[in-house]
Amino acid sequence: MIISIATPYDTHIGIAFAILRKKNLFQDGVKVADYGDPLYKNSALPNCFLYYWIDKFIASKFDYITIPTEAAISIYKIFKNKKNIKVIPQGFDFTNIKRAKYIKNKVLTFGYAGLFYEDIRNPKPLLEFLLSLDTKNIDFKFIIYTKIDNINNMKLLNEYKDLLQEKLCIYASIAREDVIYELSKMDFLII
Repeated sequence: MIISIATPYDTHIGIAFAILRKKNLFQDGVKVADYGDPLYKNSALPNCFLYYWIDKFIASKFDYITIPTEAAISIYKIFKNKKNIKVIPQGFDFTNIKRAKYIKNKVLTFGYAGLFYEDIRNPKPLLEFLLSLDTKNIDFKFIIYTKIDNINNMKLLNEYKDLLQEKLCIYASIAREDVIYELSKMDFLII
């Protein structure tokens, strides 16, 4: 069995070309491409017609595609038969992870860690709701850990950064263990 992991994405492309070049490469083994987000229809990336063909090429060389969530199946069905798409939720072992002792915050504090996408993970409805709370003088703090160098991601947040000011705190992504510790201090999380 060969399992290709999509970070970096070039791994899938390299293995797909290796399989194409040597037809008997992994002939008797199962070939799995583990995806997070596709290139095609990924609003975090610039629109490029080649992404469709790259994803299609990769999918054609692997027996299975694994994805972390059921919600993404519709995108991948464009490239692979549904029976060859397997959902494997991302898991994490918390055994050795440090978490803060939870103490209720003086101001309702909640957080989120990850990217935003205009089509599938758009923060606008939540931020509009928070803006309505802000106008009613309801105190809160929303802390976000995200890729601040991602233009599409920040395009969804910048307007609200100015409107919500200190109630919306946006920080650069940090290591998983560190962000888990920081999020463990929150009153609740947005997932």
